[in-house]
Amino acid sequence: MKVARALIVLLLLTFPITADVASDGRAEGMGMGEFSPTDPPRPAPAITVTGRDGTVLHLSDLKGKPVLINLWATWCAPCVREMPSLERLAVERGATLNVLAISEDRRGEEIVGPFIERHRFTRLPIYLDGKSDVSHAFGVDALPSTILIDRDGREVGRFVGPAEWDGPAARRLIDRLLKPEVPGQQSAQR
Repeated sequence: MKVARALIVLLLLTFPITADVASDGRAEGMGMGEFSPTDPPRPAPAITVTGRDGTVLHLSDLKGKPVLINLWATWCAPCVREMPSLERLAVERGATLNVLAISEDRRGEEIVGPFIERHRFTRLPIYLDGKSDVSHAFGVDALPSTILIDRDGREVGRFVGPAEWDGPAARRLIDRLLKPEVPGQQSAQR
């Protein structure tokens, strides 16, 4: 079992992350993960997370602006690998997209704080979920997992596995999935 895990980690660290979005909206080559559109979009669960400074954030407070939720952990090598791209995305798109990096580490700030300092993530909004309530609410069983929520508070898709979130293909995917609906447009056309 340990050998199999080591082999998987080695493979994930070996292959480059590149991507493109197919005409039907599927993400191709965005990383070692898999994208699944949520069709039809469904209401996101009512989740609450805690910031590193102890402030509480309710997902419903962000309605009106799209949200990218990334579930990660300090011990997850693919999670760590994609975090710099999440920080760049948060900086680039912060005015139009809420990027939430939610740590599933059970020891919370005790382990996350030194990790963030060591990796110098200064502009990525980090939240804590030591009881894995967010993972359970979204039915997530693998890390990293990323969930896209539209401005109406609906889940429109999720990506399981690492990705280069500030790359051109991820930008196209985010733009495509989070654009405002045109009246009369079917969600299957995404």
